[in-house]
Amino acid sequence: MGLPQINHVMTAEEFLKWELQQLDRHQLYDGEVFAMAGCTAAHNATAGALYSELRQHLKGTPYRVFMSDMRVKVAHNYFYPDVVVSCSPFDVQDPKLVELINPKIIVEVLSSSTASFDRGLKFAAYRTIDSLQEYLILDTDAKTAEVFRKNAADIWELHPSTLESPIIHLNSVGWTGQLEAVFEY
Repeated sequence: MGLPQINHVMTAEEFLKWELQQLDRHQLYDGEVFAMAGCTAAHNATAGALYSELRQHLKGTPYRVFMSDMRVKVAHNYFYPDVVVSCSPFDVQDPKLVELINPKIIVEVLSSSTASFDRGLKFAAYRTIDSLQEYLILDTDAKTAEVFRKNAADIWELHPSTLESPIIHLNSVGWTGQLEAVFEY
């Protein structure tokens, strides 16, 4: 995740005011502000491919698909996932909205500097979101996908996709896709 951008702890309110004045996006985790890492062409293409696939699949439904400029609030933390799906009326009714509070699916494309945070502390924070049904991690280096899905007992289960087993299922929105289509760049 890198080093904090600033050296003092910020409240969520301070962060939101401060971020409005910044040129770059930042995440807030436990009061610490972190600059968003720049992304590679592979990272950008992968997020864009999945966004396109989901947007086409969900066209005409109450679901909306958002890309990386949409902030997700998790308790007093703020993150910018690569792709987010929501169908909550609170998240989709205002076209000027920049913050989601009821995501159904969150997608992170791994980068070497954030991979452990995305799999660990960030995922732990995401699991506290009641509306979240699936968390998809895409690894552009390994060309793998890991779907973590909440089961009927509210236990998160891993459903991996690899080159040997190349199908990705996002059950919460009824989407099935090919791994190679997401990593096509």
